[in-house]
Amino acid sequence: MTNSFGKTVARLQGLPAACRKHPKLLALVSAEVHELEDNVATLKAGKSRQQSLIAQKQQTTQDLRALLHQTHEIEMRIRHAAQMLFGPRDTRLIEFHVKPLRRGRPRGRSQKKV
Repeated sequence: MTNSFGKTVARLQGLPAACRKHPKLLALVSAEVHELEDNVATLKAGKSRQQSLIAQKQQTTQDLRALLHQTHEIEMRIRHAAQMLFGPRDTRLIEFHVKPLRRGRPRGRSQKKV
C-alpha cells in the first residue's frame, strides 16, 4: 500500500478500466467495480473538502493573528492614555496592569559597615 493519496487514487481509477478489458472478469466483479468507482469519487470529494478546510484553517489563523495584533495595539494605547492621565507614579495604573514608577533610593555615598 502506498502512502501517497494521489498515487493510490490513480491506481484505483485504473482498476475499473482494466476490468472492462476482460469481460469474463467484469461479469464476476461488476458490483465491486461499481462500488469501487463510487468509493473513488467519494475519496476525491473528501480530499477536495479536506484541502478546502485546510485553506480555511490557515485563513482563520491569519485573521486571528491580525486581530490579536490590532487588539494589542489598542491595549497599549489605553495603557498609555491612563499613564498620561494619572501620571507615571499613580497607583491607579495597577488597574490597567501597568506598574507605577516608584521613587528611587537616594544616591548618596554608600557607607560600609565595619
